[in-house]
Amino acid sequence: MVAETEAKWRKEGQHPQQMELPADVILISGCSDEQTSADVSNVEQIGHMACGPGGAGGACTTSLLLCLQKTPKPAMIDMLIDMRSVLKTKGYTQVPQLSGSHDISLKTAFSVRNGEGGGGTRALFIGINYVGQKGELRGCHNDVDTMKAYVSSQGYDE
Repeated sequence: MVAETEAKWRKEGQHPQQMELPADVILISGCSDEQTSADVSNVEQIGHMACGPGGAGGACTTSLLLCLQKTPKPAMIDMLIDMRSVLKTKGYTQVPQLSGSHDISLKTAFSVRNGEGGGGTRALFIGINYVGQKGELRGCHNDVDTMKAYVSSQGYDE
């Protein structure tokens, strides 16, 4: 089955994701696969306004929002470089990653809205604090609230 599917992709000259998922989905991950994303006990240490109990939040989310405050519609590559720079400057070793359901031009301006208009707009945020477990986090739920407020400011309906 896999060999037949790969042969079909080669014959039609399409990447697998282009055939399977018509939507444009962009994922910003807090780190590469072999790393762990850091939880920040007080996001003000990185330079962002506190957003929840104790000001906890994710280092990646905080760096993203700082970059978007500085430059509201950066090229995707510039946003990624800025996020990585913020984290490195503050002593974090995680390296944020960008991936998508289709090929992404890194020169394209980052936006949580479809720049071409039309189509549906959806956002999914998942915050798992692992309460009561080894490695419990404090900022994941705050990140969800913070990002929800951000996308709402960009025209998303609840």
